[in-house]
Amino acid sequence: WGDPVPTDLEWGPDGWIYLTLLPGGLEAPGTAAVYKVHPGNGRYKKVAAGFTTATNLAVTPKGDIYVTELYGGRIALLEKGTRTIRTFARADLPAAVEVGPRGLYATTAALVGAPQGPEPPSDPPGGMLVRYPLPWGYGHHHR
Repeated sequence: WGDPVPTDLEWGPDGWIYLTLLPGGLEAPGTAAVYKVHPGNGRYKKVAAGFTTATNLAVTPKGDIYVTELYGGRIALLEKGTRTIRTFARADLPAAVEVGPRGLYATTAALVGAPQGPEPPSDPPGGMLVRYPLPWGYGHHHR
């Protein structure tokens, strides 16, 4: 066993900080989670569990949460007020996600072409930036 590792933080529209958390140690499928932490008093709550290698998240102004699952091969969606994890989009090695004014942006194929040892990689990096449309009204906002 190892120490849990937070992999991303985002402000939610409710004033809480949302974070993805890897369990530490071996990353078994379905062992990552999303938590939220109150910035004033440090109180925390588990929002949902059952993610595979949750590396990043984005919270919409409406409170929906998108989570990249690096080895799960998808971008997951937690709709506001639910604990049910749905597949928003299938993606090869999605690593990061952000809500922008024109949709949801994600990096995919994040480890394609990554070095596998001490030698330089033989293939060029394969990472891509992909935009997924979102319903109207989900535009980006910062605190």
